[in-house]
Amino acid sequence: MKKSTVLALSISILVVILLTTYTVLSFKIPTIEIEKRTGVEGQQKKCMVHQANMWNILKEKAGVTEQYKGTFEKVFPQMVDKEFSNDQNVMVKFFQQNFPEFKTDLLNDLMQSIKIERTGFTTEQDFLIDMQREHKNYIMNKFNKLFLDSDLKEVEIKLITSSRTNAIYESGVEDDIDLFDSKK
Repeated sequence: MKKSTVLALSISILVVILLTTYTVLSFKIPTIEIEKRTGVEGQQKKCMVHQANMWNILKEKAGVTEQYKGTFEKVFPQMVDKEFSNDQNVMVKFFQQNFPEFKTDLLNDLMQSIKIERTGFTTEQDFLIDMQREHKNYIMNKFNKLFLDSDLKEVEIKLITSSRTNAIYESGVEDDIDLFDSKK
């Protein structure tokens, strides 16, 4: 074969390979973006469901312990009586005397459930943040931008925090460490 024929054939094969690669990438990269976008949106919904489920579980468990609330409010002033002064186990003694049938494991179960459910919810939100970051990195990649819509925006997510956390981040200061708000 002549050199010119070999060169023409080589160039033709290279062009076919490049066009095939471009065609595959022009379908694959947008598809991956869609998968990442819908993954973030799905995780956002999962966080919403987890939040609702978390509060339903806590309300049910708190409802079990709330049956003692009315009686507790009635006899609370007795707790400050001389009988309880200088006693480190005021609450335990109070419940033993006033509610012999009260099971402290109800409160322990509620506290444990709060801890578990909040940790689970935080884990779900952390995963959501990571998924958003991955999507943003994917659409910001210069090579990927060649195959994606130019007006493509990152997926917006809604995080659940507290007004206290928002105030801390807005001011940049966290100097209120009084957990029980004793200033009131």
